[in-house]
Amino acid sequence: MQIARSLGATVVGVCSTRNVERVLALGADRVIDYLEALAAMMAGGELRPVIDRHYPLARVAEAIAYSETGRAQGKIIVDID
Repeated sequence: MQIARSLGATVVGVCSTRNVERVLALGADRVIDYLEALAAMMAGGELRPVIDRHYPLARVAEAIAYSETGRAQGKIIVDID
């Protein structure tokens, strides 16, 4: 960030609420608090969850093995009920 600013770039930082002041202090021109942005997007119905697979708890080992393949195209859900 500091190098980009020294070269004349406009820097936008993305961080959690607790790091906003730090990112600004490091030289960001603008900071997006992803926690606030995420909450706003969820409240506005702008996010769509992407679920790859569901597994029952009894097959959790299979879910972990699938996760470790790196092939998941979304979240892997383990149902505990």
